[in-house]
Amino acid sequence: MFVETINSTRDEWEAWNKRLRVLEDPPDGLILAVAWDAGDGRVGELHVWESPDKIADAYVDRVQPLVAEFGEPKDKPKRHGPPLSFWARR
Repeated sequence: MFVETINSTRDEWEAWNKRLRVLEDPPDGLILAVAWDAGDGRVGELHVWESPDKIADAYVDRVQPLVAEFGEPKDKPKRHGPPLSFWARR
């Protein structure tokens, strides 16, 4: 497992969320995506991936073409690495 977070403006989050189609067509290897209102017009988001390789594949397949078309987002994901512990209710 591999964790990343993003903290961006609501406008940027909405634009990239629409372009990436995460909810409609999740990328291979994405286990969990949660977004919340972080206050002050910002959105926080958490992604849990199967592995760093899956993030790399998603970047090449989906993000890189969008960056070429629209430019880099102001607020980039922060990659935190494998979790030290994990618990989920079944």
